[in-house]
Amino acid sequence: MLTTIAKEFCVFLRQRLLKACSRACLIFTTNQSAWFHDLGKMTVPPEIYFSKQLTNEQFKQYIEPHPAIALQLLGENFTTQYPLATQLILFHHGNKYNDRRNGDRKIALPTKFYPAVNQLIICDKFVAATEPRTYRQQPLELEKIVSTINQALMGKPQTENAFPFESLYQLGLKLFHQTN
Repeated sequence: MLTTIAKEFCVFLRQRLLKACSRACLIFTTNQSAWFHDLGKMTVPPEIYFSKQLTNEQFKQYIEPHPAIALQLLGENFTTQYPLATQLILFHHGNKYNDRRNGDRKIALPTKFYPAVNQLIICDKFVAATEPRTYRQQPLELEKIVSTINQALMGKPQTENAFPFESLYQLGLKLFHQTN
């Protein structure tokens, strides 16, 4: 009887540990991606990046390849050592931008990585909305940003791996007040 309970407890602990490790790996990979995802933007000349004369379409021509350029700058060692981070960097705009390293074709991201991609996408959009940009006069209001994010997420079931949007809001609020 005790042996059965001990075995069950060991199985339970192993499952919890595996779950914790996979989450830790996902968090680490998401962090790697977050650090480097916009690195490719530094190749856009400042006079173009900050230009108020360019149309959105002209601006996109320079900005759109930034995920693939980031990976070129990071090099083969990074892409080999961090394959998931590589995918997250490529997909931080969803499937909107092509992987220009592979003949301009789109690559499907495995479903199990969506929570990490969603975290990066939401953080990226949050930062973009709170920073001044050349295509709008003022940063968006914080409540409007959070409302937009929440509206976009309505109807989606909250899973165990779902990103805690409330903590994003709190973090954003804290950062917003520190910078203003």
